[in-house]
Amino acid sequence: MFKLLKALPIALLFIFSPLSQAQTGYISDNVFIYIHSGPSENFRIIGSVPAGTEIEIIEQSKDQKFTKIIDNKKRTGWVQSQFTSTQQSLKIKYEQLKQQLASEQSKNQALNSNSASFTQQRNQLNSRIDQLSQELQEANQAKEQALAQLVGEDEDIKIKWLVNGGLLAGISMLIGIIITYLPSKKKKKGNWA
Repeated sequence: MFKLLKALPIALLFIFSPLSQAQTGYISDNVFIYIHSGPSENFRIIGSVPAGTEIEIIEQSKDQKFTKIIDNKKRTGWVQSQFTSTQQSLKIKYEQLKQQLASEQSKNQALNSNSASFTQQRNQLNSRIDQLSQELQEANQAKEQALAQLVGEDEDIKIKWLVNGGLLAGISMLIGIIITYLPSKKKKKGNWA
């Protein structure tokens, strides 16, 4: 009994020490393998693991031909080492890339939606710019016409003033000439009245 109690901690240490060193691994992508109850094909088959399945690698056999694993169904057993890997399987990479693609496509759709919205806003702004440019051009034409009309009216006013001034001067001269030739009344001298 004493020997059994003395061996128990060593057995427990041996049993639980590989678990602390476990690492994530994967079953090769192109195989379907069987899990054996021991590190040889002579041991009983306890199940199978599909290709690409994530596993937990516990330890390797002394000859390193078999690896002790815990599969995705929490079964502990041994598989041939040549069919295990610590690199992610293509199945998992495929799923990750598929999710990443879906995410990027979603972002792309959002960007396309934003791009369409911005394109529509840009088109509206360009249309408004064209409209305002047309209005500005029409306003400039109206201003030029008004200036031309004002210049023409100014010339007409100057001509009218010139004609009116000439007529007034002519009439004044005529009146002055007529007045000089009119008989004048002589005043009586000495008559103080």
